[in-house]
Amino acid sequence: MKIGIFYFRTLYTQSAASLSVGKLSNKLLHKGYEVKLFLLNQSNVYDNIAAMENIENFDYIIYKCNYKDYEIGANYFKNLYEKYNKKIYLTGVFACLNKKRIEKKHRFFEIFNLLNDNDINLTFPSIGPKVKKDTVICNIDREIELSEHGKYINIELNNGCIKKCEFCHINLLNYTRTSKSISELVDEIEYLIKCNKTFFIFNDCIFWSGKQDDEKILAFCKEVKKRKLVFSFYVYLSLAPLIPDNLLKELKDIGLVRVFFGVENISSDFSSHYSKFLSTKNTENMIKKLDALNISYHIGYILFYKQVSFQSLLDNLKYLKSLGKLFRLGIIIEKLRILPNTKDAYLLTENKSKIDMAYNYSFDDKKVEKAFNNLTDLFNNINIRNFEQFFNGISLAEGLLKRYNKYDKYKSDLLNFYKLKKEKNNKIYKLIIDVIRTERIEESHINALKTLYSKSEINYLFFFKKLMALDFDVFSMIPHGQETLNVW
Repeated sequence: MKIGIFYFRTLYTQSAASLSVGKLSNKLLHKGYEVKLFLLNQSNVYDNIAAMENIENFDYIIYKCNYKDYEIGANYFKNLYEKYNKKIYLTGVFACLNKKRIEKKHRFFEIFNLLNDNDINLTFPSIGPKVKKDTVICNIDREIELSEHGKYINIELNNGCIKKCEFCHINLLNYTRTSKSISELVDEIEYLIKCNKTFFIFNDCIFWSGKQDDEKILAFCKEVKKRKLVFSFYVYLSLAPLIPDNLLKELKDIGLVRVFFGVENISSDFSSHYSKFLSTKNTENMIKKLDALNISYHIGYILFYKQVSFQSLLDNLKYLKSLGKLFRLGIIIEKLRILPNTKDAYLLTENKSKIDMAYNYSFDDKKVEKAFNNLTDLFNNINIRNFEQFFNGISLAEGLLKRYNKYDKYKSDLLNFYKLKKEKNNKIYKLIIDVIRTERIEESHINALKTLYSKSEINYLFFFKKLMALDFDVFSMIPHGQETLNVW
């Protein structure tokens, strides 16, 4: 029996591969199914032609969706269902959270939870001996990653999260919890290095969550040093508690070049309503720790949520400016998602024509509503993903260049970049505040934004032109923010 698993890319700052899809494929192979993975593309039909070439040969089709691609994917697979009369299975966090709505509107889907082993076993019982597949590495099917020329790859030590943030989906589903031993993790890294992967993006929700993880992290660092492995990596950390300096230094010594942490919002009403501890002091201390070790950082932030007051919005914009992170325009044009089965779900306005209700609400403050609509309209005049990459890509490159002792030949380029970044950060702030206060978008605002975009793009292009020519190995470690695979 043959199964095809199809999905669209979710995050553009990581590998195009999905760890959950890779793990699902491995489980199905163990049950006797032949499995093939396919990455679909919302903007390039030719990628999809290749993916659909032999679809009639599959006995089962699985579509792993997320909220950004569901409406496109549902119509796509409905047409395939009608053409080939094949059963279409739907999975993913979005599918499970919206199961009742999907089953009512799209009856051709059969939904299962790919994060729960019992559900997988019920949906796909064993049919024969394990099927061998050469792309399975340490119990994950890496078919997509091994076809992607980039040297970056997603990896995981633990899944699940100890936090209870109201706006996050992780604790809403019945997960099958898994955790690797340090030996298993380092074995996996060592094998993937042999596959020419040298930048590892850890998908753990929190890589270090407290003193209980100290021994594990130290053992990881010790084992990497013992095997003399050379690679770089990126982890997610929490601001509460803050990782100790000695552990951060140990991680830096074996290749940590970037950290992601969620600031989310500095308003007390956000903290109390969404069960998210916050402290500007903790944020500042984390940044000091990272700066002292030349580790770059990426932040999560939520500006727009239903209860936000106009003054809180202004306060948070000012704080983002102080952090130099206003180039993260995706933060500005995406409001908080109110998920099914959370305490605020009753605030959502019903729309029977749609599956996803998470954005179906108005802001309590009408001035906030006006600001959100105007800023969304303004920033939709440029490619937001590209704009963020113009800054994220270079700051990541800097960390990698320092890691491999190649910084000096780019020093003047990077100093110029930080001057440009500061200038653009200030200009974006001025532009945002002007649009908010005037409550309208002028042609001058759009022209100013396009000028900002163009200057940032030229700087990025020339930096990466030099990086490709002089240090292609470092260039290859950087995810380039595109929907499709990197196959240069």
